[in-house]
Amino acid sequence: LLMNAAAGGKVTKEFDMINPLKENERIEQAKSVLYIEEITAKDNWLVIKTSKEAFTIIKDDNEGGITFVDADNMPIESDFNGLTYKLKDNTYAGYEINVYKDNYYDMKIYDYTIRLKYENGFKGVTTAGQTIKIENAEQLSILKGREAFGSGRGFIWSRSVPMIKQTIIKGHGPDTFAIYFPQWDIAGKINGFREPNRVVDTPHNMYLQIAIDTGLISLIAFLLFLCIYVYNSIKNYIVSDRKEELVLNSAVFCAVISYCVAGLFNDSVVSVAPVFWVLLGLGIAQNKIIKISFVQINR
Repeated sequence: LLMNAAAGGKVTKEFDMINPLKENERIEQAKSVLYIEEITAKDNWLVIKTSKEAFTIIKDDNEGGITFVDADNMPIESDFNGLTYKLKDNTYAGYEINVYKDNYYDMKIYDYTIRLKYENGFKGVTTAGQTIKIENAEQLSILKGREAFGSGRGFIWSRSVPMIKQTIIKGHGPDTFAIYFPQWDIAGKINGFREPNRVVDTPHNMYLQIAIDTGLISLIAFLLFLCIYVYNSIKNYIVSDRKEELVLNSAVFCAVISYCVAGLFNDSVVSVAPVFWVLLGLGIAQNKIIKISFVQINR
């Protein structure tokens, strides 16, 4: 409560971000402002499609030269002052293209700026200066339009789930998520974070993290391990009358379950994971002790 008061209510606002009852309201509100349907590059074309308008940028043969066409391939007139292209049609008043040397561009989409370079086609430019392809990534359809859910987790999860198709047997390796995540999905980043240049380095979900880093089979094994522990803990609580042993067992059980629930929205990190595994091992040992005691008493 003190942290929430000091932060001006930001803590409680974060809980609102994961409230499913308010999700439809957030979706409609976001679309009424701006929703990026598509930003993709192919050859010398860059296609931009939003909830408000759609057009295409075409690179011509001149240094820095570009032209514009609408969704029906009709030319859109523009003004160029030697540095900035502005479209004359008021429909596209939220767009500007700044031109720099060596075919670098800054494309302004309303309040967002995307750095581009023309290099055998339009490419995105990262904050580190690397060029990347620009295209929409494969996504989980149920989360389309919900990219901003949970402080951008909707975007991350919707692009992470399709990645599991490549890690059914073997994962990409621990801490390699940022390498394989589709960082080129600029449209999704704007919808999810309102920051087109953010680097996504974790899935913000422990179970997706396991499935992608070490494989789907690894995740299944982990879940089976947890299910066996949960089953034995509940069974011992029901059948055992040794209350002094059940107190510790129940405390450990609640801690393990709390960690697993938190894992739905957070990653497994090295500063916390060892505590979880120690508690889980303690819980399994307690279940074994209670089981042995129960068998001896009932002989």
